[in-house]
Amino acid sequence: LPLLARALGEQHPELSIARRDLAGLLDRVGRPQEAEPLMVSALAAQRKVLGDRHWQVGETLFSYGILLTTAGRHGEAEAAFREALTIDGPAMVHAHCRRYLGNSLAEQGRFDEAIDSLQAAVMDYRRIGGPDSVEGWRAAANLGYTHLRRGDPELAERELRAAVARLDELAGSESYQVRLPL
Repeated sequence: LPLLARALGEQHPELSIARRDLAGLLDRVGRPQEAEPLMVSALAAQRKVLGDRHWQVGETLFSYGILLTTAGRHGEAEAAFREALTIDGPAMVHAHCRRYLGNSLAEQGRFDEAIDSLQAAVMDYRRIGGPDSVEGWRAAANLGYTHLRRGDPELAERELRAAVARLDELAGSESYQVRLPL
C-alpha cells in the first residue's frame, strides 16, 4: 500500500479500494484488529473524494458490514448494510446487503424483519442470476435457518432441504457453497 499511495496519492479512489480489499482479506484470515482501521480509512477517503452517494462507497459499506458482522457487532453491521442499500449501485451488492442485513437482524432476534430481508435477497439473486443462482439458494438456506430460529421447524426443514439439495446439484456436496450457509 505505501508504494501505491506514493504513486497515486493518499486520497486516490484506487488506493481506497486496495485498502478495503486488504481489510476484507485480513478479516477473513482472523486479523480483525488490523482490518477495521484500514476499512474505516478506505471509507473515509471514499466519502471525501467521491461523496457519500457514490456506488463505491456503497460497496465499501457492504464490506464494512461484513467486518462488523464477523466481530459480532450486528447493530453496527445493520446500519452499514442499511446505508449501503440507500446508494444506487450494482444490483448484486444490494442483494448481498439484503442477505447479510437479514442475517444481522436474525442475530439480534428480530426474526420477522430478518425474514423480510432474506426473502427480498432471494428474489434479488434470482432476478439477477436466474432460478439456479447459487447465491439465491444460499440466501434461501439462511431463510430456512431463520425460520427455525423463529420457531417454525416444519417450514424451516422444507426450505433447508430444498436449498441444500439444489446447492448440492449446482455446486457439489463437498463445495463450500453447500456448507457455508449451514
